[in-house]
Amino acid sequence: MRVTDYLSALLPLLVPLALTLIGLGFLERLRETPRAWIYSSLFRFALLVWTVPFVMTARDVYQKHEFQDRRRQVADAISRELREGRSILDAIETDKAYQYIQTCNRKEVLRRYESRVEAWKERVQKLLDEFLPASGARRRFESVPIRFPLSQCPRMDYTYWRTLALFQNLSAIWEALDQYCFRIGPTCHPPA
Repeated sequence: MRVTDYLSALLPLLVPLALTLIGLGFLERLRETPRAWIYSSLFRFALLVWTVPFVMTARDVYQKHEFQDRRRQVADAISRELREGRSILDAIETDKAYQYIQTCNRKEVLRRYESRVEAWKERVQKLLDEFLPASGARRRFESVPIRFPLSQCPRMDYTYWRTLALFQNLSAIWEALDQYCFRIGPTCHPPA
């Protein structure tokens, strides 16, 4: 967090404080008057009126900074998983055994990708549960169509299209990350 962030937000509030303090000098001269208690009460009221927006503005700057830091952490974690998901999809798409009807139905081809896809899916689910609990992100990630386009390799097709749907869902979460973060709190941290 930079000091300049606080200064730029709080500077407009420092001007009224300075004017209040200058006014204090004048009030000191009026202390000997019969109504001195009115002037000191007005000064205390002005100081209170100044303190409330000052504290609220400082808190807002802090929360904004916390939100940006947390958002950056979540975005980095999701980006890593997006790269892994893209890597899995690229491997399936370029696999010669998947491209030929004679080899695409073999169990070893399916086993090559099923465990990798499941491990990736579980990692993403844990990540979403940790970083974005109760935000709807996990539900969005897990929503996949019931039916997929099929060819003569139905089991491999299911693995590919399901992985693609999960990848697209995770991309959508990444693109709408601010909304998911705001759902769990003003600083994107779950309540303790």
